[in-house]
Amino acid sequence: MSGGARRVLKAWRLGVVKYGEALQLQERLVADRKAGRVGDLVLSLQHPLTYTLGKRREKAERKLLASDAELRALGAELHRTERGGDVTFHGPRQAVLYPVLSLLALGLGTRRYAR
Repeated sequence: MSGGARRVLKAWRLGVVKYGEALQLQERLVADRKAGRVGDLVLSLQHPLTYTLGKRREKAERKLLASDAELRALGAELHRTERGGDVTFHGPRQAVLYPVLSLLALGLGTRRYAR
């Protein structure tokens, strides 16, 4: 950036975090970001064996080929979420990044940011 304010993005390396715990942390950090208590940051982590289902659960559940009992036997967690998307797998050694940003400060809306 030439002549403009320098933006800082902090990265938090968290190691392996259960999906539900990571989601709670994200929700707290989003509230803190909106209130100006924290700056822009990104969470870097991994999840243990986890499957998530998005808002269109009926469609997603048809694509998930294992029952809840079979997933538990594998040591996997299943989370039904309010995000978009379908079935998503998260597992050990798979890098996951969760940004917590002020899109307004970046001059972006959610659609433009997602693209």
